[in-house]
Amino acid sequence: MKFGFRLGAMMTVASISLFTVTLGNAQPAEATLKICNRTNSRVSTAIAHVIQGGWRSQGWWGLNPGECKTVFSGSAENREFHFHAHNQAGDKVWEGNQAHCVSNRAFTIDSTFNSPRCDLLKKFRKLAIVSKTNSTVNLH
Repeated sequence: MKFGFRLGAMMTVASISLFTVTLGNAQPAEATLKICNRTNSRVSTAIAHVIQGGWRSQGWWGLNPGECKTVFSGSAENREFHFHAHNQAGDKVWEGNQAHCVSNRAFTIDSTFNSPRCDLLKKFRKLAIVSKTNSTVNLH
């Protein structure tokens, strides 16, 4: 009888250890954000998302009519995204009320809450992210 009890206790300890190892290796879900140009003219777009202590803005991605590009790939935890886009002619702009630092050329700018003022601001629109894994913005 003691042998059976000991075997059962050892199996329980082994199960708990296996469970702990499984939880310890859990990785945050990966997410992608894709932007698609559904217009008849070339579009330039930029994104901004939360980083520790502030925001990271990145751009410019040039999109030809009908083209889609993945503009973010990474951890899906605690992500809030904003985007800005405008067409080449300058008569169509997708913007909102959120201001972020940008540049006239390709850029990645980390703006912490204590960083100095930036030289060029654009208004960005907050994205309604439906999925924590893959999201697509269609520009019409």
